[in-house]
Amino acid sequence: MIKRKNTVFLRTAPLFVVSMLISACGTAPTYLAPSGAATAKLLFKADALQSFAYSLSIYDDAVNCTGPRVVAAGQGSNSNLTTSLKTGALLTTRFIGGGNGKVCQVIESFQPVSGHIYQLYGKLDEQGCSVIVYDISNPNAPQIEQSLLRRQPKNQMCEPLSSAKRVTAVVNKPSLDDFKDLLPGK
Repeated sequence: MIKRKNTVFLRTAPLFVVSMLISACGTAPTYLAPSGAATAKLLFKADALQSFAYSLSIYDDAVNCTGPRVVAAGQGSNSNLTTSLKTGALLTTRFIGGGNGKVCQVIESFQPVSGHIYQLYGKLDEQGCSVIVYDISNPNAPQIEQSLLRRQPKNQMCEPLSSAKRVTAVVNKPSLDDFKDLLPGK
């Protein structure tokens, strides 16, 4: 079982290191959303303390976690972003954040299905960061994405897929109210 606070801070760091790390994400290439019928929709929602900064990236090479492309970056709970995803292949995301002299990151992989709608919910506070991907294609029954893998136990940058842990449950998972402004037709 994956707990709500499913990753710990990587290390304590001076505030300027946190700022540099987050701003470095801004210098990475920007994610270019695919178009066409073979796509899925990704809704990104960040829940962060106002003094905390974060970045969400998608890797060009999902297996080896190389070539990050920035999808969103911000501070506080100011992100409700929608983009499209390529389907039929593995996709790996990296959520990185920091504040109060600490840095954390979560790397997860999943395989988007054409026509599906996914919610990537990132939470960042003084205790650490957590990320979960829900399949919300059926707005009456959102569920954790079945192919979701956690790729970095013990603070490894990107562990091999063969060692990744399947995410099957979350304590304190968001309610339908957390999705109401992002569900189709709203």
